[in-house]
Amino acid sequence: MPIRRRRLSTLILSVLLLATLQPAHHAQSQAKACNDPIPKDCAKARSLGEDSKGCACFVCNPDGPNRSGVCTNLDVDKKTLYKLCETK
Repeated sequence: MPIRRRRLSTLILSVLLLATLQPAHHAQSQAKACNDPIPKDCAKARSLGEDSKGCACFVCNPDGPNRSGVCTNLDVDKKTLYKLCETK
């Protein structure tokens, strides 16, 4: 019986390991595209940074109730949002 118990334990651990790896792979395949439009009511922005692929993320109206996240890789939109970061 000890051999059978060992095989069962190995099988259970393998299934658990595969089950924990699957969601990470699934999350990567559903990565958000970096092409959000700038909301029309975006009066002020806060930069969240830019990744190595050129995707810059911002928070529009960060202190208001209608805040929203915007990620873009368009240079025109990035310039507009960086200017909104400077407004006070």
